[in-house]
Amino acid sequence: MRIYLETDQFTGGQMKKIILLMTILLLAGCSSNKPEEPAKLTEGAKYFPLAEGDTWYFTTSDQRKIVRTVSGDTTVLSITCKRVLENDSTAEAWTVDTSGFKLHLLLKDHWAEPPLLIPFNLVQGKPYHYDSRVYFYEGGNLFYSQFTGSLEFKGYVSKTVAAGTFAGAIKLHYIPDGSTAYDEYYGRGVGLLDNGDYFLDSAYIGGVWYK
Repeated sequence: MRIYLETDQFTGGQMKKIILLMTILLLAGCSSNKPEEPAKLTEGAKYFPLAEGDTWYFTTSDQRKIVRTVSGDTTVLSITCKRVLENDSTAEAWTVDTSGFKLHLLLKDHWAEPPLLIPFNLVQGKPYHYDSRVYFYEGGNLFYSQFTGSLEFKGYVSKTVAAGTFAGAIKLHYIPDGSTAYDEYYGRGVGLLDNGDYFLDSAYIGGVWYK
């Protein structure tokens, strides 16, 4: 759009005001057209606390009460992991390093090769494609299931659960191959808030209560 002005219709002061107004409008138009930078997952380890004694209290979608506790170490395929008890029985094994959060053991006796990973270099709009086998024994025979799909970091959100409202929570969107998509939310310094099945009632993390 072009704008034409008859400059002789205005005084010098009026012209300065008009030019200033046009400059402001032009800058506003330019700034509004500038695309937003995609959100990046930073300090990922802060969202996956893993200290001895860290404890989470959940209610499941079918109203069961679940208590998860980090309790000692366990070894999965020669890798030393943190043992996670669920209602006092070993349920999972986790590690956290600079590359991401890794789930080595799940469902008490299923192990993943490679470990199921939430990478810490996620960028909004750039899905991470995962591909892992989960092995288990049944009747003395070894079986496996293939876990494939995509994971996308949807950005930082405010998430409210029974344990409180957590600003700056991260939202992860999963699209498993052959299954229904779902979301997970993790609070900074707290861990899992909601995955569509487990909903956080309270937590005792690093000596701090969230409830």
